[in-house]
Amino acid sequence: SEARFRELANHVPGMVFQLRQPVGAETAELAYLSEASAELCGYPAEHIRNNPAQLQSIVHPLDSAVFRASLDAAIA
Repeated sequence: SEARFRELANHVPGMVFQLRQPVGAETAELAYLSEASAELCGYPAEHIRNNPAQLQSIVHPLDSAVFRASLDAAIA
């Protein structure tokens, strides 16, 4: 099922990502990021996975507050 998910996510015309916040942790971790990140923002998925703060930095400044609010709501 993991392989099927990755295959599906890699064919979505956009960036697919999954955040996880372990119980008791202060911050969420970037558990998955589709390879489409390279086409959309110029950073390979591995680069962003290794530097999760990059995810916020690639969001357009006008969309930043809405993006942050949606992440907070998803984590909650």
